[in-house]
Amino acid sequence: MKLLLDTCTALWLVNEHEKLSSKAKALLLDNTHTLYISIVSAWEIAIKASLGKLHGLNGGVRNFLAKINDTPINLVSVAPHHVDSRMPYVW
Repeated sequence: MKLLLDTCTALWLVNEHEKLSSKAKALLLDNTHTLYISIVSAWEIAIKASLGKLHGLNGGVRNFLAKINDTPINLVSVAPHHVDSRMPYVW
C-alpha cells in the first residue's frame, strides 16, 4: 500500500516521538508499504523552525531531511497538476 505521510507523522516517525502509537509505528515500518512525504512538508518544517514554533528538532530542516534519507520514506516533489484541480492527477 502507498502511504502519504503528513508533516507531523513524518516528524514523529523520524524522531521516534512518543505521540506515534505503537500500532501506527508498526504500520509505517512494515516494509510491504511504500512511504511518501511531500517536499512541502520540509518547507513547512523550515518555516515553523524559523519562527521558533518547532521544538525538539535540532538542526532544523537539514536534520529532518538527513533523517528522511535514513528511512524508507520517499520525498515527492510538487508539480503543477498537484495544485490545479482542472488538471488530471497522474502518479
